[in-house]
Amino acid sequence: MRVFLCILLAFNTLIARSELPSPIPPAYEIWIDLDINQCDEACLKNLIKNREFASFMAKYNPKSSADRELLRSYNAIKWGLNLNKKAQIAVLLPKTLKSYAKAIKSSLQAYIVSHEAALSAHFIQCQNESEIKIALKKARELGANIFIAPVKEAGLGLLATELKEGEIAYVPTLAAMQAPSDGRIIFGGIDYKEQIFALTQKAQSKSAIFSDNSALAQKLDGLINEAGVKVMNRIKINSDETSTKVLQDRANALNNANIFLNLPLIKAAFAINYLPKFEIKPKMLLSTQIGYNPQVFSLISPLARGEMIVASSIDEMDKKLNLAAELLGAGGWYNWVNYSCALGFERLSQKYVDVVDEADFKEQIVSNKVLYNTRLYRLENASFVPIQE
Repeated sequence: MRVFLCILLAFNTLIARSELPSPIPPAYEIWIDLDINQCDEACLKNLIKNREFASFMAKYNPKSSADRELLRSYNAIKWGLNLNKKAQIAVLLPKTLKSYAKAIKSSLQAYIVSHEAALSAHFIQCQNESEIKIALKKARELGANIFIAPVKEAGLGLLATELKEGEIAYVPTLAAMQAPSDGRIIFGGIDYKEQIFALTQKAQSKSAIFSDNSALAQKLDGLINEAGVKVMNRIKINSDETSTKVLQDRANALNNANIFLNLPLIKAAFAINYLPKFEIKPKMLLSTQIGYNPQVFSLISPLARGEMIVASSIDEMDKKLNLAAELLGAGGWYNWVNYSCALGFERLSQKYVDVVDEADFKEQIVSNKVLYNTRLYRLENASFVPIQE
């Protein structure tokens, strides 16, 4: 006799105005095996065949078996998926993503083409994030129960509300620290907090911030403050004469300072290329994922590039996958949203569809979030060169 024991560790009470995550761990499940007899892979498959799912969950250890069929069964039972059919993946594409929607679709098509396997995805367009309910309904009609949903914070709550039991959503655009998960939502967004922390280890002297009024800039500014960086100057860059006047007025303060570039690449290049005109020589120019873009080599002068350090969470891609992306106009893998979407598609396909044998991505999903490895790069010639610690 096997017993399934579900232990409720906590019930989290959410306070509307608080953005701090609860320190109390979420509920989890324990499958207790009361049978002392061993069960090999043939035995485990027989348990599945006889629909003895509790016994299977108690006996099976995903870390000790490489059998893909058993792993798929384990994940299906864990998440309440239908064991009698392979899971299907749908990609929800709000039109508000604009050019991102096309790039995401092209990047996933590039991944599918490069693998030459029985991979497929349904692409469901909707007008905006408020129509997620309609998009999910269309996806379900096509047989999908796993969804890739590139939404923002506003759309996340609706997505969580509309998911049914046995469905899973992967959100490539948000990091886990931005929103809690009940286990059905997996977060694939990069961790800007980790990138800022890595950059601040290089900026121990006086610092300045170049930013604008965008939501991302404000977020990065806040993370720098949280890291305890001594910021002497904060300058808003608007790509006009007003900004150049401010740069000129603060030339002495900016000289030999570490400058955080919390700006789109075009605006950052505008500011950087004006620094020599006012005889400003920064100690370092520091950029997050925004600066990890090959356009930096054409927009910023070689002299300024020599002073840049860029933090990135994404890895280099396989040449075959790069070629497929180029042919399909995906815009390359330097776009971290494209990267995250393809990464999520690969991990979901491995777990629930069971058709991906060779992985292109090294990152793993742990506790419902992608664990990225943040690296720092220098810009040498026309390449991003990792800084060896």
